[in-house]
Amino acid sequence: IIATLVYFLCGWLNIQMDFMHCLIFGALISPTDPIAVLGLLKKAKAPKSQEIQLTGESLFNDGFGVVVFITLLNIVYPHAGHGEPTVMEISKLFLIEAVGGLVFGFIIGWIAYKLLKSIENYNVEIMITLALVMGGYALASALHTSGPLAMVVAGLLIGNHGRAYA
Repeated sequence: IIATLVYFLCGWLNIQMDFMHCLIFGALISPTDPIAVLGLLKKAKAPKSQEIQLTGESLFNDGFGVVVFITLLNIVYPHAGHGEPTVMEISKLFLIEAVGGLVFGFIIGWIAYKLLKSIENYNVEIMITLALVMGGYALASALHTSGPLAMVVAGLLIGNHGRAYA
């Protein structure tokens, strides 16, 4: 929808724009922000089951958006990646980016949760959470997994279990 709107808007403004470039822009802009969704649901006092379901959908959309963006980029600019993407390469990319980001976020969130649970110093706890975000995002990028997904999962784990039990 975004790609089509941008394409027709550019045509109306007499700007020549290839539809594939509009699709790349749409893939970049369209995914919902999982953190914003979670914030809105908490503010609206939505039921916990609905909050979990919409957060999960938002996380899936974010991971899928990354895969769609990279796939379209490789179709338009085959030399930027490894040539024309195949279904197998796209599936592998989704597993590494999205699922890898979720798993990585859970692992580092669990480690940070255990550290927070064993420490009673407020200043050290703040430093652990900051190190989690800064180091975790950098490490997720180095591992070619989704940093935003990893940080959301780690944040959900720390925010829910850390507040209650650590």
